[in-house]
Amino acid sequence: MKTLLRSCVVGLAFLGILYQSPPAEGAPFFIDQFTVVKNGVLLFTDPFDDGVPPPSAPNFENGNAASYTVGGTPNEAGGRVRLDTVGADIVPGIGVAIPFFLERAILATNFDQNNLQLGLKNDDTFSMTAIYDLAVPGQIREFYGIRFNDSLGVPDTADDLLHLAVRRGADGVDRVEFFRLDDVLNTFEAFAGAPLEPGHDQIRITLERLDAASDAITASFAYIDGGVEGALVTFGPTADIFHGENFTRADFDFFTPVPAPGPSALLLLSLGLAGTALVCRRFRG
Repeated sequence: MKTLLRSCVVGLAFLGILYQSPPAEGAPFFIDQFTVVKNGVLLFTDPFDDGVPPPSAPNFENGNAASYTVGGTPNEAGGRVRLDTVGADIVPGIGVAIPFFLERAILATNFDQNNLQLGLKNDDTFSMTAIYDLAVPGQIREFYGIRFNDSLGVPDTADDLLHLAVRRGADGVDRVEFFRLDDVLNTFEAFAGAPLEPGHDQIRITLERLDAASDAITASFAYIDGGVEGALVTFGPTADIFHGENFTRADFDFFTPVPAPGPSALLLLSLGLAGTALVCRRFRG
């Protein structure tokens, strides 16, 4: 009887894994460099050349130790950080009722709202730039890029998640897109976008606050080929920041939807649950 009970428990556990387990690996994306400037002075740059992945980071330019707060398990090798589904966290979608794989690294700058000297605060100008190897997203709503982030790790409290990313939209079109995700309102808001031009080597993307008297964030990008940067594209629309807080933090990230189980998996799940339930009922009888 103990063996039968154990079989019921193991069978239900296996079926749960069958239904929930993600595929082992998705297409990788690679970031080559990540840089933050504050009040016109370089604050931090990471060329990803020491082979040690985030949360490890080089020092800030003033010599103080720096680190990242990570989601998932990014890998670093060959002067790149690799972002993919291997070891990724699974998080709820914002503005869409599906889960996402997430890998990200948030530069751990100061977020004490009483300290206006450190961090990226509302009395500063600042910018964030990343260089990615250019790759085309593999599925709808997949994206990789950068964002300003007002999250402190508390669920559903971040309303200023301003992204600039290479993204495949719900319409299936690949774009360089400037948008906001709002945890509080559970919304996605697009401000501007340009069709992606595949075939380039890399893409440089930048978000910046140009005027300390304005909360407007500007987004721009340029393609890079053979180490030579092409024409800069700056989006006309801007997006405000600092809604209820006076700080932000810079991060780079990758999101992709968790694939839903196919019809055959659902059928197998249903049959397996029915069979396991029958065995368990017989055991209880």
